Amino acid sequence: MRKNECDTIMENIEFVTTEIDIIKKLFQKKATYISSKELAAEIGVSDKTVRKYINHAKEALEQYGATIEMKKGSGYLLNIEDQHTFYSLLEEINSPQLSTAISSGPSDNIERERFILNLLLLENKQVTIHELAETMFISKSTVSAVIQQIKHKINAFNLTLNYDYQGNLLILGEELEKRRFILSYFYSNRSIESLNTTLFDYQFEGFSMETIFIIVLEKCREYQVQVSDFVLQNLVIHISLAIKRIESGFVINPKDEISSTDIEKELFVAEKIVASIEELIGIEFPENEAFYIAVHLKSKSNQLGEDTKFEDKELQIQLLEKLEQLNTVVDTPFLIDQQLLMGLKIHFEPLMTRLKNHIALSNPLTEEVVTKFPKLFAKSKQVLATMPILKHYEVSDHEWSYILLHILAAVERYKLASKLKVIVICATGLGSAQMLKNRLENEFSNSLSIESVISYYQLNGEMLKDIDLIISTIDISTTFYSVPVVNVSVFLNKEDIDLINKYVGRDRSSQVKKNKLHINQRKSQDIFNQYFSTDRFIQFEPGTSRDEMMQQLIATLSDSSTSVFVGELEKQIQIREQFSSLAFSQLAAFPHPAQPVGISSEIAIGLLPSGLYWDADHPKIKIVFLMSHSRIENPGLEMINEGLAAFIHQEDLMYQLILQPSFEQFKTLFMHVLG
Repeated sequence: MRKNECDTIMENIEFVTTEIDIIKKLFQKKATYISSKELAAEIGVSDKTVRKYINHAKEALEQYGATIEMKKGSGYLLNIEDQHTFYSLLEEINSPQLSTAISSGPSDNIERERFILNLLLLENKQVTIHELAETMFISKSTVSAVIQQIKHKINAFNLTLNYDYQGNLLILGEELEKRRFILSYFYSNRSIESLNTTLFDYQFEGFSMETIFIIVLEKCREYQVQVSDFVLQNLVIHISLAIKRIESGFVINPKDEISSTDIEKELFVAEKIVASIEELIGIEFPENEAFYIAVHLKSKSNQLGEDTKFEDKELQIQLLEKLEQLNTVVDTPFLIDQQLLMGLKIHFEPLMTRLKNHIALSNPLTEEVVTKFPKLFAKSKQVLATMPILKHYEVSDHEWSYILLHILAAVERYKLASKLKVIVICATGLGSAQMLKNRLENEFSNSLSIESVISYYQLNGEMLKDIDLIISTIDISTTFYSVPVVNVSVFLNKEDIDLINKYVGRDRSSQVKKNKLHINQRKSQDIFNQYFSTDRFIQFEPGTSRDEMMQQLIATLSDSSTSVFVGELEKQIQIREQFSSLAFSQLAAFPHPAQPVGISSEIAIGLLPSGLYWDADHPKIKIVFLMSHSRIENPGLEMINEGLAAFIHQEDLMYQLILQPSFEQFKTLFMHVLG
């Protein structure tokens, strides 16, 4: 199916909600048969209903590049025949905008609650109960039941739901509390890339959440305010929401709980961030908005300020006393050392700022921490809550989880002794990063030497010199690095350990960088053909510029038929280059987006034997690998990345390609590396 045909089809999705649920489940388990009984249990309908909807979906799916195969005694299997067309469908049915296309209204009270809150808080619409009942095709009594749910939820944020004289629903309360609720309810579990197009649709041309992200990142780096990846994302969302609320005329009322002298540095940085945004979009931030950005910076910093509100020595005394008490009542003893004390002291200053200013900070690891370490969590909370410094505050489980991560790091602490040089990337902050570092050292004491523990946004090309392996708690598989990457859990489970052992057993970096990777030949052939094609291999004439080469390479990609894709890919490549150079040697560059933007996962290759000016540090790049990965899935990408990393560490192979610049030669050399 051609791309323009695919785009036309995508405009008219023909599936109902249950069929979409079935398609998603079949896709999740696309390599195996799944019975109607199993599908029914997962979706929450009867076997008969599943069979009924599959019969309709089978016929409709054919125009989307897929078929459903039925095997008696085994069940149903999804076969994808046209990957690009099917992935386009998959993206459409996963989009938030589809809800109005697949049903006449929200189908349950959770969806209805979200629908109503979206109208009242995000769209600022005036609406009555009668209008809601008509819009959602439900009774007024059902709407009233949902309204009661909403009242209960917003009450925790000191908000109330009332009616004006025309019967329109109103949410009343402080603007700051409304924002706290909006962030908690709508955005707490969503990433920047998913929020960007669906929830923050700015009226300013060329302005997006990525713009805010780059501004915040640059200012924090310039003025040395350290924030973790997860916290940086939350801060960007906070500012994005502030802009949308200011656009609608809502501003925060003045508060005086904290003196500006307590956040002098953060206020300075916040004003710089605000000034940059104001200059770009011509919107004026009230003074209180910059002040609350500063409070967020203060509360989310990882550094202990000089003007701390409480005495450093007094805090240390309180911590020592309670940690010693805790050590006597828990089953898992831990080491009370300077590392633990310093980590907790550094954590407590932003914690106290959050508590004093009623700033809620969610922790993505809370559920996992509480589940895996219930006794230690409960005892830590019970003992540390009696610290005098905390006695006037209600500390959430999210905050206790952050504190427990420091204690868990102390449980795992031991001496470093290893061989492979490793960089560890961790997104959730100092305590969890330290715990993962110590777990790695404990498990691989004779194999790994951890050179740095950093956030993703601190990683650059210089750091990778002499590094053999990257171990990351976040999925960076769609970002290319010149060394292998292993994705693990912060708690380092058995599967993670087995995965790392594959690299440890390779006789240090010589195996990773210079020898063959010993991958099954048939498997490697299939994956090679998926990512590379003679249609995406171009030899350029001398004098070709970087921009000219990039434009021609992008034009070879399957997704390049739309200007939206091309523009977004170019923007995301620029964002990725903000972090570090995309040239990974003096011969090869790997332009790729910070976030995947396409449907298909493809790599285009450009060769210029005479050399191409890439940047001041790489004036003679001869091979360019343009990487565009799928937003849906990228099977085999780890193997491709590992193969390319090994390929560029063998200059003799690169020169063989430069001297004989053909797709067949590249395939021979690359398959040799994989073989």
